[in-house]
Amino acid sequence: MRVLTENGMKKYILQIKESAIAKNIATLVSGNIIGYAINTFLLLFIIRVYSPAEIGTYDLIVSDGAIITTVVGLGLVMAILIPNDDRTAKMLCQIVSIFSVISMIIGSIVLIAISGEFRLFSLNFNYNLACILLAIYSYFFIQQQLFYAYVNRKGLYRVLFWNPIIMAASNSGISLVLGLMGWSSPGYLIGTICSLILSILLMMKNANPYNERFSIKELKGTLAIYKEFPLVQMPANIVSVSSQQIPIQYLGNVFSKATLGGFTMANRILSIPIALISTQISKVYQRELAIRNGRGERVGDFALDLLRKNYFLAFIAIFVLVVFGEPVVGIALGNKWRVSAIYMTILGADYLLKYCTSCISGTFVIVDRPRMSLLLSILTLAINVMCFVIVGRLGYGIFKTIIFYAVSDGVINLLNIFLCMKVINADYKKLMRFLFIEMLGSISVMYIIYILIDKIFYH
Repeated sequence: MRVLTENGMKKYILQIKESAIAKNIATLVSGNIIGYAINTFLLLFIIRVYSPAEIGTYDLIVSDGAIITTVVGLGLVMAILIPNDDRTAKMLCQIVSIFSVISMIIGSIVLIAISGEFRLFSLNFNYNLACILLAIYSYFFIQQQLFYAYVNRKGLYRVLFWNPIIMAASNSGISLVLGLMGWSSPGYLIGTICSLILSILLMMKNANPYNERFSIKELKGTLAIYKEFPLVQMPANIVSVSSQQIPIQYLGNVFSKATLGGFTMANRILSIPIALISTQISKVYQRELAIRNGRGERVGDFALDLLRKNYFLAFIAIFVLVVFGEPVVGIALGNKWRVSAIYMTILGADYLLKYCTSCISGTFVIVDRPRMSLLLSILTLAINVMCFVIVGRLGYGIFKTIIFYAVSDGVINLLNIFLCMKVINADYKKLMRFLFIEMLGSISVMYIIYILIDKIFYH
């Protein structure tokens, strides 16, 4: 009978762990691939029903919703993964839920009441209806985040497999039907709200964080324990999301809604690798990091290895979109969206770096370095604001504006990756080789090939 040595046993256990992680990632990614296949198919019809201006209007409202949900989330969504007991996790969910209900009701009333003097956005449909839809969307969005975090905590990856499929089919399907009925921008937003509700119902059936009641005293006590999240992590999240939404808000107010629609369509296409792969990797990564860090295990090598292995999956996808984006977009979406392909070429490198930051998102929170997250978010916001202030002063057109933004945002994403890896003690030499040889080297090759193909075939 073979007897395993202590080192052999450790190696065997590690292989089992890595196999389980790979299986969980594969489950989530496969669900997203199916969801995106459905979404992409129906998108070919949606873009022929909704104009670039209408999609731009929708994106402007959703952009405001992203900022609002960050506030009402109190920075506690990520904290749901941390407690050792489910009871505490449920209390965190209920704290956020109570706060979000109160905030949405008060917020929508205030926005409607002051609409005569101040408007959050300019729209091509009823402003009061937009405020109500924004409140409803924000509420269900934060609820979907809470349920997703709780289901992820429970390790119910089969449930999470079906989640993107149901959301894609319902969102695109309902939006398409409402668009054909002439509902314009509200139709697209209502379709999104319906998809969030169906997602919540799916997850609630399998894991419900609201099936226990807690006293106000218990909830206040739990909030006191996790006060660092509302005090530090929430401001960090607000700053981070605000910096992400600056391009949309700036382009939507300085240029036309059609220009914004073209830009956001490019972002949608480039975000596919992030939505398909990195977002799912991050869910498994966060759970695994929380477990390993709680045990006092070394996590730096695990995180860097995970990042390096998955980077080239995104590179292949972004490479195709950057190099062959113009003919593909022209054929698939029509000539009115061809400008989106140009935006994709400009933003390609930045999105590769975004992909990496998305894979390891939540690192600062899980290893109890929320102040580092806040400082990085403030720096990101400051640089993005400065970027658009400079762009505004120089009077750049849309293409130079996007180039300027892509470079500044890319530098910030590179810094984010470096700091995340440093706080968990990743091997310095391996980290530098990945960032400056493997990553930047592959990006340089991508643009060289693009320039050569562009000169040979298009000019």
